[in-house]
Amino acid sequence: MAPVDGGLTILPDYGYGEVGPETIDVRGPSRVVGADVAILEPDVGQWGDDTARLVGQSMRGSGRFYGLLARQLRANPHYCFEDIETCHDYEAALVTSSDGIEWFDLEHPGLESFARSELFATVDGHVALWRHPRDEALEIEYWSGPGVPPTADPPGYAPPSVPIPMYDRDEGLPIGTERRFAWGLGGCGGMYIDDINWITAGEPDTTGWPIEEVQIDDGPSAYAYGRVLRVADDVIEFSIENTDIAVRFTPRADEPTEVCG
Repeated sequence: MAPVDGGLTILPDYGYGEVGPETIDVRGPSRVVGADVAILEPDVGQWGDDTARLVGQSMRGSGRFYGLLARQLRANPHYCFEDIETCHDYEAALVTSSDGIEWFDLEHPGLESFARSELFATVDGHVALWRHPRDEALEIEYWSGPGVPPTADPPGYAPPSVPIPMYDRDEGLPIGTERRFAWGLGGCGGMYIDDINWITAGEPDTTGWPIEEVQIDDGPSAYAYGRVLRVADDVIEFSIENTDIAVRFTPRADEPTEVCG
């Protein structure tokens, strides 16, 4: 929530969900002035297409707002089928606005996060960003002058291609149905479809697969993005798009020995 120019700009908790080929299914921030509420246009370049959070903010006497923004670009899982390297791209950005409606990034060196950071702005146009990464030296980025520091309008991006939907546990996977699926790899991964734990006969060679490494406590260490096809009641086939790679899964008969979550 950003107090700017006598009103509030509220960032929405997007949550990508399922999308069609013509939309990214996001909405713009809300602008509240008195009793009036307006929904601004979506801008995936500025806010991403998942949750955007202001993790720090500072005002100066003129009313201009400066904020530390955490955003996620290409959050929808369908982007991972197009380019595994750029999907779920978390970014830290410095943003500014004088009216709460038009927003811009401040030009600055690349930032991985705003952990242990503070932002200060003064009436006479001084803006300072203090960063003290753990076990590293203090860093200070400083702008001075009556004008706004150099700004940029980050470009948006097109919706993902959606040839078939992602698997939806509420819809299930009937025989003959094929869906996109993110298969969790590692000790706390697995394939859980229709409330069944499905396993392979052995560990497949995943070299060259579209795999996204993740850090989730008591969760998978990575995700492989492919398709699942229900061949029979007791057979699911997992395949990698545009390849001849296919792995067969059957229901697990015993209880897993590793406890996760």
